[in-house]
Amino acid sequence: MEQYKEKLKFQNVIFGIGCLVLAVFAILAIGSELGWFRILHPATSDEHWKSTWYGYIFGSTIGVFAVLLAGLIRNIRALKDEGKLKKMFIEAHDERNIQVQTLARNTAMQILLCLGLVATIISGYFSVCVSITIFVCIWISSSVNLLLIWYYNKKL
Repeated sequence: MEQYKEKLKFQNVIFGIGCLVLAVFAILAIGSELGWFRILHPATSDEHWKSTWYGYIFGSTIGVFAVLLAGLIRNIRALKDEGKLKKMFIEAHDERNIQVQTLARNTAMQILLCLGLVATIISGYFSVCVSITIFVCIWISSSVNLLLIWYYNKKL
């Protein structure tokens, strides 16, 4: 249980750093949109798209910030209450949940790779740059997958 407490404390540090970094990016995005400063520059010259992009950056950072903050609060509460800590430990180490998550991730990866190939073909009719980008993402994902298969076959 002590190892799990240390893991949660380390996770809290990561969550805290993530919240700070995301808060800075959110301030930079909204500040750039409001004209306070011009540090972030979207790759477009159209003012409408710049405004949209600043809004997207701000909304995305706030969304991820909220998830990290919720995790941080959950961990802090668990570290203060032994009952919640034990419940979180059991959920995190339940073999059935771990197996279900592993199978779901495996299936999701296969589906995403297949959909990515279809997207590569379809997007090729509209934008070569987008098509190549999707293909490179699929290639990297597949390569990492194959490397991990090789690693775990050697390890296990």
